[in-house]
Amino acid sequence: MTLAEKYNKAMNKIELSAEARERILGNIQGMELDAPRRGRVTQFPQWKRWTALAACAAVVLLAAVSLNPRTELDPSGVQGSVQIANGIVEYADAQELSDSLGFAMPELAELPFPVTETAYENYWGNLGQISYVGAAQRITVRMQPGGEDVSGDYNAYAEISTVAVNGRDVTLKGNNGAVSTAIWTSNGYSYAISADTAISAEAMTKLVAQIV
Repeated sequence: MTLAEKYNKAMNKIELSAEARERILGNIQGMELDAPRRGRVTQFPQWKRWTALAACAAVVLLAAVSLNPRTELDPSGVQGSVQIANGIVEYADAQELSDSLGFAMPELAELPFPVTETAYENYWGNLGQISYVGAAQRITVRMQPGGEDVSGDYNAYAEISTVAVNGRDVTLKGNNGAVSTAIWTSNGYSYAISADTAISAEAMTKLVAQIV
């Protein structure tokens, strides 16, 4: 197989939009047109020209991915999903996330701050996470089959208490009267709500009440 064929075969495995391909080829062509020509022009053999083209394309593609690490498409091929890390896939909304998990992810309808961004993520095919981001706060909801603590919060807290929310026992963890994490189980699933900046116990229980 020639280098040109190898290059074409490699590029066929890279999924890029038409706009991205045109931008990469345009950059390569611009590099050739802008290159200074001094003295005698040497014609490179065809294989060298293909090698240079492949190298330029690889550099441009690598730069694009480095600047935007969320550009890798989900290998599952689900429209609207983006693989953001090994085993972690982001979806466009809660319905797509729920479909990928095989169970319904709960959503929060009311939050104690204006939400500027919401992320829907599937971790390793069995843990769902929805993150609500504001100017100075982020609230995260997690759900997974089983009875383990699914919060991912391994901090040591001075204050741990259990409260009843809609008839369900919920464990609250925090310090100095503020709560960072709430965890509970229900019908074979584990749940957790975490706040990057600790909130009052009342505010946390109001969030939990929207799910239990």
